[in-house]
Amino acid sequence: MKAKNFTQIKLKEGEVYLYDFGDIKLHAYKSNDPLHNLSFLLEKEGFGVVLEPQSFRKNIADCEKYVKDSGICVVGLVLAYHHSSGGNFLKDIKKYSSKERKIYGPTQNVKKIVRGLSRLFSADFDKTESLINYYIDHDQKLTIGGIRLNAFKTTEGLDLEIPEINGRYIHMFSAQSHSLLYSIKEVEEKLKILRSCITKRYAIILSSHDLPNGTTDIKKKISYLETLRKVALRSSSAKEFKTEMIKLYPDFECRKFLDVTAKFLFSKK
Repeated sequence: MKAKNFTQIKLKEGEVYLYDFGDIKLHAYKSNDPLHNLSFLLEKEGFGVVLEPQSFRKNIADCEKYVKDSGICVVGLVLAYHHSSGGNFLKDIKKYSSKERKIYGPTQNVKKIVRGLSRLFSADFDKTESLINYYIDHDQKLTIGGIRLNAFKTTEGLDLEIPEINGRYIHMFSAQSHSLLYSIKEVEEKLKILRSCITKRYAIILSSHDLPNGTTDIKKKISYLETLRKVALRSSSAKEFKTEMIKLYPDFECRKFLDVTAKFLFSKK
């Protein structure tokens, strides 16, 4: 069940879902692009921090116009996962990313995805890599624009806890969509994270590819990932895996993510 109590604002390309938590407001920009990308603006006392960039040029312009028209002074952009594209988004704002990003650069998996998206969408897709100003340590607590964030390292980036709204940002989370996953190891990691979310009793879950979810959706996602793991381990090919997952989840969105997941899980089989 999606988080409720929002105001919807239609824009030229995308739309914004505005959630009021009292001292903090959450602006969720839904791009309506082919990748279902979302960016989040957390606002407090006139200042703000943005989580994740936009990757398509028309959405970059659309979201930037909304931010400018809002009058909010954005002082930081956190690139938890989407740091290898969308480099022209909020170009002059201080950018934060994980320490691994500084040491290792983008992973080979991320590079493959960006190359593929660039070929698929051509000039519409901004393949520019973001320039990072500040690198976040493991399990670091930081404050940007007066908003507290707690960072947790994951396989491909950072999860972010937002204590003032009792929420957590997780890159791939939707109870009604397929996820892009690189390995069974990552599936196990996601399961561990989601089980900890139940223990911590978060009120809201943010994701780069879906509108904010309520906590009732966590158990549904756990069930999906457990099923995906079982199907992957007993399947002999990507085609067999995809066929069974589609049969089990016929109404799930983002089948392109399932296609990519199948390629990664069976690349060595």
